[in-house]
Amino acid sequence: PAGKGVPAWPAYTLPGRATMVFDTESRAVNDPRKWERELFARVPYIQPGS
Repeated sequence: PAGKGVPAWPAYTLPGRATMVFDTESRAVNDPRKWERELFARVPYIQPGS
């Protein structure tokens, strides 16, 4: 989205992972929760009941 008063929001790419963080002052951040994403990528997900 683009408009008056809206911060620049770059297109999403896998290397950059630009994500809009909505807060008092909204901003685009590259891979804001990288540590969490990498942590869960290492843990196998087992669906309950399977």
